[in-house]
Amino acid sequence: MVVGRNIRSIKNEDRPREKLRKYGAGNLSNKELLAIMLRTGTKNINVIELADNILEDIGGINNLKNVTYNELVKHKGIGQVKAIDILASIEFVRRVFTEDITDSITCNNSIMIDISNLIVIFKIKVPKKCLDFLVF
Repeated sequence: MVVGRNIRSIKNEDRPREKLRKYGAGNLSNKELLAIMLRTGTKNINVIELADNILEDIGGINNLKNVTYNELVKHKGIGQVKAIDILASIEFVRRVFTEDITDSITCNNSIMIDISNLIVIFKIKVPKKCLDFLVF
C-alpha cells in the first residue's frame, strides 16, 4: 500500500515509473500501470490512489476496455486530455490484438490444435475473424 498523499513522499523504488524501469512492465500492478498513463494525481490524492479509485469504480481492469469518456471525467483529476489519452490507449491496444494476422500464419494442423487447446484452457478471447482458422 502506498503511504503518503504526494507521490514525492513515496520512496523512489516504490514509484510506478521507477519500478517499471527496474523490473519491467509485467511486474507492475494494474493500478501502477494506469498510474503511469495518468501521469499525475491531484492536490489531495496521488496518482496511484487515483488509478486505484478508477479501477475500483469501474469494477477492475477487465472493464477498462469498455470505459466511457463520461465515466473517466467524473473522477477529480481526470480531465478531457487524460480521458482522451486513456481511451486512445485502450483503442490502440484493441487494434493491436485484432489486426488481421492470418496472412502471416503458416503452420501445420498439429500446431493449430495446440493453439486451439491453449485458447480453451486459458479462456483467451479471440477475434471472430480468427476463429475459422482454429480447431476446437
